[in-house]
Amino acid sequence: MPVTFAVKQGGGSFDGNPTVTVETDSDGRAAATLTLGVQEGNANNLVEADFAFNEGFAAAFTASGRAPGDPTATTISGVVLDNSNVPIPGVTVRAVLTNVLHSNLTSVQSATAVQTNAEGQFSIPQAPVGFVKLLVDGSTASLPGKYPSLEYDVVTVAGQNNTVGQPIYLLALSAANQLCVTATTGGGTLTIPEAPGFSLTFGPDQVTFPGGSKSGCVSVTVVHGDKVPMVPGFGQQPRFIVTIQPSGAVFNPPAPITLPNVDGLRPREVTEMYSFDHDIGSFVAIGTGVVSDDGLLIRSSPGVGVLKAGWHCGGDPNTSGTAATCPTCQSCQGSGCQPDDGQSYDDGKFCTSCDGRSPGGDCCKNGTPTAIKIDEQDIGGATLQEWDFSKLADIIRTGTSVFEYTPGCQMPPVSIKGAIKLTGVKQCCEEKQDFETAYKMSGSIGVDAIGVECSVPGLSVDFLGLVKIGLVAGVSLGGEFSGSGISGGCSDCNWSVDGKVGVSVTGKAVFITKIDPSVIRFEGGVKGDGSVSASCNCQGCGNLKGCLGPVSVFGTVTLANFISKGGEVVIPGTQICTH
Repeated sequence: MPVTFAVKQGGGSFDGNPTVTVETDSDGRAAATLTLGVQEGNANNLVEADFAFNEGFAAAFTASGRAPGDPTATTISGVVLDNSNVPIPGVTVRAVLTNVLHSNLTSVQSATAVQTNAEGQFSIPQAPVGFVKLLVDGSTASLPGKYPSLEYDVVTVAGQNNTVGQPIYLLALSAANQLCVTATTGGGTLTIPEAPGFSLTFGPDQVTFPGGSKSGCVSVTVVHGDKVPMVPGFGQQPRFIVTIQPSGAVFNPPAPITLPNVDGLRPREVTEMYSFDHDIGSFVAIGTGVVSDDGLLIRSSPGVGVLKAGWHCGGDPNTSGTAATCPTCQSCQGSGCQPDDGQSYDDGKFCTSCDGRSPGGDCCKNGTPTAIKIDEQDIGGATLQEWDFSKLADIIRTGTSVFEYTPGCQMPPVSIKGAIKLTGVKQCCEEKQDFETAYKMSGSIGVDAIGVECSVPGLSVDFLGLVKIGLVAGVSLGGEFSGSGISGGCSDCNWSVDGKVGVSVTGKAVFITKIDPSVIRFEGGVKGDGSVSASCNCQGCGNLKGCLGPVSVFGTVTLANFISKGGEVVIPGTQICTH
């Protein structure tokens, strides 16, 4: 398959050309050598690789430009972590030129060795320049447990600090999940209790361990999917990966292997099995596997199995998409995640939708998952009933007008306002997965004053129309209420009322002299107020608050109806409140 590599940013080239087309090899891989642009920068060179009839996005690659400097100032640095991102101290790291290593294996021992510190960090000073093999020896780790060894291919730039480009992950090998074998005994089927479905089968004289020995133990450990030391190169991010140790062990004939079918391949579907080949530094296909009839396992085909210890996985390369992980409603385009409103999205709830009006799938808007709750909907948009309490004042005024005709009585103006509205609505019920009809009532009512004030019979006298003396008593009532409620619908109980009631009681003495044309009027007495408020709903009433008092003494003197003097004094300690 011809694959075209194209320079998109950075000014680099392929042998002087902005594009190059390469045929894939037997493993489906294509590679091209990029000459970077002249500018330094981080990820400032961008190349995309694409092929004909690709329905997805092109693959994107970035490279950082570094200008060479003093070779003696060249360093290699990095950090070593475990599967849980915990730093691993005491790991030995060496760097050897690749061509030197291939020609002289003893060069490893003469290479400068450094160890990771308490934060898992290391730095190799005066590192070699060129194609370098970075050797990470986990056997010297200071943490409890046994750790494997890794190798990385690094191209160092003179005078620069060079890194692997990501943390180096070493996981503690499982001592429990191992099986020992010799040339004549041992072997069997190795399984992992924490990963049902995995198995590796081998027998005596089938395993050759590093150094040529036929005796040793094989262990298997599950690797976190995001902690694979080397990125798979077959278009997929595997969900299940194991490391088979010790590194360098060879199985002949290949050891049959089974993997759990975590990717959900169809029963009897044929897929590829993959292994990391340390000799070429890449994942390679080792043969096919077949999904079991019940769809739970992937079994290596007859004659196919593990050839070398290392990382192993299985599954089909994705037919579309990328190795990058973008948020929901975004997809990988070029070197980053961009909004993709064409994706389907649904939060699984009945009472949410893309427009918040009717049930249905949710959607992506501007690269963001959108699920709008469906609000109550009026039935026909009509009000079923409405009561206006402003007219109630006329009714009360008519009913209490009798006091106006009672000698010595008077009634202040009555003020009542408010209304209650009843409407029908439809509610979306998540538990019932349906719409229910409900009747919704809301409103308020306020009363400024309903009361009367009268002279006390027998204690009031009018002497010859010149002097009027008497005692007057009065009471007034006011308050305000507001509430809302729903009958039916999704909830069995959904109403609440808040209210406040106030009352005032007055007792006073009146002395009036009438000497035409002037009038002298004196009023004095005692009055007390009180109020109480509460909140009620279908669960009961609460939040009760109120006060009785205070009591106050007041007095007023009026001359000729236009000069008035008066005052009021509150009696301390005459108020009692509850909260």
